[in-house]
Amino acid sequence: MWGQNLRPICDADRSAQSEPVIFNMTYDSISQSGIILFWATDSPADSKVWWMKSDSNYQPLIFTDSIYLSEAVKNHVVPVGNLQPATIFRFRITSGNSEGMAADTGYFITQSTSSTRKYQATCHYLMSFI
Repeated sequence: MWGQNLRPICDADRSAQSEPVIFNMTYDSISQSGIILFWATDSPADSKVWWMKSDSNYQPLIFTDSIYLSEAVKNHVVPVGNLQPATIFRFRITSGNSEGMAADTGYFITQSTSSTRKYQATCHYLMSFI
């Protein structure tokens, strides 16, 4: 009968497939010129990050810069530097091994130059006379 050999793939079958799965993607240490991207994979894989200035005109995505780390790890930490301040960036991360590759995308904003200036508060007091 047609379709007789079809069956759903469940979590138990996942062990037979070993391409990585990306989860817990986040970033930290945002500065005017850099950021650190973090993510995890369920199996050891390499790390690659592409980034570009975000384009609000819906132009084709052309990532202009990238970083590649060939070490196969489960916890990925990739610092990205030489960025422009106060800029929205689109990024794409990938992790791959001999069985395949996984990808995810997101956005981040670098700090503006004014966010690191020191300001002195000046207090003015109002006095009322009765």
